[in-house]
Amino acid sequence: MKNNFKIAIKSCHKYPERRAAQMDTWLKGIDEDFFFLMGDPVPTGGRDMLYCRCSDAFADIAPKILCACRYALEENTPYLFVCDDDTYVCMERLRRSNFWRGDYIGFMRTDTNPSQNLGIPYAQGSAFWLSARSMEWICRNEHLMRPGVIDDGAVGQCLVDKVPFTHDYRYEPGPNPMNERGWRTPMPNNNIISAHKCSPVQMLMAHNLWLQRV
Repeated sequence: MKNNFKIAIKSCHKYPERRAAQMDTWLKGIDEDFFFLMGDPVPTGGRDMLYCRCSDAFADIAPKILCACRYALEENTPYLFVCDDDTYVCMERLRRSNFWRGDYIGFMRTDTNPSQNLGIPYAQGSAFWLSARSMEWICRNEHLMRPGVIDDGAVGQCLVDKVPFTHDYRYEPGPNPMNERGWRTPMPNNNIISAHKCSPVQMLMAHNLWLQRV
């Protein structure tokens, strides 16, 4: 399934060091297309950024995901991996994670906020998969992908009763990325695909552990 997906990374102008850490670790030298989702103002630094005509504020991420879905569908992308700019990903494991067997895959949360999510489960926004079918449903329900709502909760609202929700605990939600389920142990001894809330230093630590796995 190599090159059969794109990677959309939620970012903002405020955190260039996070993007640099990802570029220097798990994104370095990969063949897959990736892009950072950026809001206003128009980004000027680098071609690996997808400008979304929306606010760059943390509370307004949902429109960025909608933008990513529209772009991916225009590019005839069958699968889109969405993650945060403080998420570390083991690309080798991601590629063989069987993502092509599902429409909406991630660490499914049930601790929902009824005021924003209507009590609907959703994949933790730090790392999840969308098939083309899921992206189409998100675009059809663009009114739900509005500013001021939790972006991952909004995705759950768009997809509930439309596609199967697949829970995969290997997408570690954090908040302690270097201490979850034996992350400090040699990489062959765990099966984590992604770790969330990594500082740039922790991103490098995680990458070095992966490189030293043999």
